[in-house]
Amino acid sequence: MAARIEIERTFPGLRIARWQLRSPTDRNYNCHAWAACDSTKRWEPSPDWYWPISNQEYTVDGFIEGYATLGYSLCDNPNYEVGFQKIAIYTVMYMGIPDFPSHTARQHVFGKGWLSKLGNLEDIMHPTLTDLNTGLVYGKPAKYLKRSWWSAITKSRTFHCGWVTFKFWRHRKAHPLGG
Repeated sequence: MAARIEIERTFPGLRIARWQLRSPTDRNYNCHAWAACDSTKRWEPSPDWYWPISNQEYTVDGFIEGYATLGYSLCDNPNYEVGFQKIAIYTVMYMGIPDFPSHTARQHVFGKGWLSKLGNLEDIMHPTLTDLNTGLVYGKPAKYLKRSWWSAITKSRTFHCGWVTFKFWRHRKAHPLGG
């Protein structure tokens, strides 16, 4: 229960949303990694963390270039499209920098909502992208990217992502209130 209380305190918009815990707490990866289906390491364009390209710019363009290595390209909207997987890059004003990339969410494979790793907390599934807009933590979705399911299978850790999703599902069955 403590996990739900902490998450809803940080993201008040979730109090009225029908969201679900999806994983145990894990500090080994972050939202940017989870959007790339990687639960083994943190992803950030920084010399201290993993980033798939040499461009270490912590900008929206730097994130778009990084996710392009996984087959993603810009698209107009976050709406579900059969045959495609989408991600949303959130931005916020940070230390005077506008449009600072603050979070990345991945669309559920069947369009049932969005999957987000909340910092060092759990992964959750939330119905809409605006569920995380409240407060100053993540800001709002600024850019949307998509890739074909075929690209997802051939250019990423999709099978690993499926295995981790199954493992997290088993964990949540055993610990429905968090932990």
